[in-house]
Amino acid sequence: MAHPYDRLFKENIEPLIPLLAEKIFGLKLGKTEDIKDKIQITIETEADFLKKVLHPDKNDDYILHIEFQVKDDANMLSRMLLYRAFLYSKYKLPVRQFVFYVGQSKPKMLLQLAQDDLVFQFNMRNIFDFPYELFIYSSNPEEVILAILSDFKSSRRLRSLAKYWNG
Repeated sequence: MAHPYDRLFKENIEPLIPLLAEKIFGLKLGKTEDIKDKIQITIETEADFLKKVLHPDKNDDYILHIEFQVKDDANMLSRMLLYRAFLYSKYKLPVRQFVFYVGQSKPKMLLQLAQDDLVFQFNMRNIFDFPYELFIYSSNPEEVILAILSDFKSSRRLRSLAKYWNG
């Protein structure tokens, strides 16, 4: 709920904005355009993988967030920024984010944003950057399946198997 003075302040501050911008914030405004100041957004989203990683020293705890991506998504940077903001707001813990890309084409999505006083980035791992040998000899069947998606540079037989598997 807004403070009772907020409305009074908002209604009378408009003429002072250029002065505040220049003398207090160090900005030269030029031309401006009104934006409705109520930002109402309803978002329900579900991350692919979220875990709180616990350590003996609670100061080392963090949230691990992984998204699995099969298509190059131009909106991934915005999605990951929103996830991070929501997760930090709720848990007040550092957030470590990764996109695990398993798509066919080389991803071109942006991984970082730098605007004035905001710097944000997330990590991406492309399955094609890893040799199939890293996964194929595992005793874990789920891990062996990753071999089919990974890099078969030197194996003609495995490359044809991967084409069959991926359609």
